[in-house]
Amino acid sequence: MLLLSPNGFVGSGVKRVLDSSHSLVTLCRDDLDFRDTENLTSQIRDIAPYTVINAAGVVAGIQGNIDNPVNLLMSNTEISTSVLRSCHEVNVPRYIQYVSACVYPLNESNLSRPEDLGTGPIEPTSMSYATAKILAIEAVRAYRKQHKRDWFSVIPTNLYGPGDWNQSSGGHVIAMLMQKFVFAKNNGSDKVTVWGDGKSRRSFLHIDDLAKATDFILRQPPGCEPLINVSGDQEITIKDLSLLIREVTEFDGDIIFDSTKPNGARRKQLDDSYLRGKGWRPSVTLELGLRDYLKHFLKRS
Repeated sequence: MLLLSPNGFVGSGVKRVLDSSHSLVTLCRDDLDFRDTENLTSQIRDIAPYTVINAAGVVAGIQGNIDNPVNLLMSNTEISTSVLRSCHEVNVPRYIQYVSACVYPLNESNLSRPEDLGTGPIEPTSMSYATAKILAIEAVRAYRKQHKRDWFSVIPTNLYGPGDWNQSSGGHVIAMLMQKFVFAKNNGSDKVTVWGDGKSRRSFLHIDDLAKATDFILRQPPGCEPLINVSGDQEITIKDLSLLIREVTEFDGDIIFDSTKPNGARRKQLDDSYLRGKGWRPSVTLELGLRDYLKHFLKRS
């Protein structure tokens, strides 16, 4: 089994969980430019894996999406197409790639399902990144149809956990909020400012649960659906999430919601009934996951 980009947030979580039960080989972006298809193909051919897990990509939060749309569009497109070409050239039997829930149309009333893809407008700040990921999804579908590949894409809900250390404006929401509350507490501040009005809703998935879901999917017989959602159990508003992180960090100041800042999509909740119907369930509750993340966060600080 070959894992691409084992040092990133998703890759490190997958490696941590799968290392103990699989013969895992890794290729890092520091050692190889995944956009170099010829070199990548040679490396994969030498390794001759039955399965390739692609955790490579460039990610950002709301502000990063706004500031760097060209890089997010081009880099992710170039990486995914290069990896897919290499895997096809080497005849890799099984392939799994991760894509973002931002590929789904805006949907405040219903859970997002794979069949909803392409049926409506995407959240504007995510357009470039989402477009690259939609292309990757369609590429996997095309390889499955034309070349009968047992390849698939996985869409996790909002991720958090150890390894997610980007606390800048380009980071994920829990990483940014954790940094804000820890910084405020350590510096004696009496308030924390959170972007948006706090009413947007999200479901969060601990990185270990995504890794375990990946392992679960890979243990299924051939013929899985081409697009598989993976979601956490608890949907929560950004306001309630902020209150929970305030409690976990033991910060006793106020929370100010800045409604002049973007809210992002009003709701991101995935229908993962396909995977749950096969027997998978997340194992990490949000509160316990946040406390675990804080422990690792403080060790790293």
